[in-house]
Amino acid sequence: RDAISQRALTVDGAPAYLIRYRAVFLPQSAEGYTAKAEEVAVLLVDTGAVLPSALYVSLPDTVEELWPAVDGLLGSVRIVR
Repeated sequence: RDAISQRALTVDGAPAYLIRYRAVFLPQSAEGYTAKAEEVAVLLVDTGAVLPSALYVSLPDTVEELWPAVDGLLGSVRIVR
């Protein structure tokens, strides 16, 4: 697993924390699977509820050209109030 970024941020006015990393599969674990790695983003948002809300995004390297689109997705997150 390779960390890409970890940072605090604000999402729709609420405190949040973003973790992004690239997971590389062990060859013996990925046998028969086309993807050899994936990019993962986990966004935790303090919505004021007892537990934070979470968004988990995972894109395999078979669609690596879509990895930059995760930034747009994360930037569009809004809290339902």
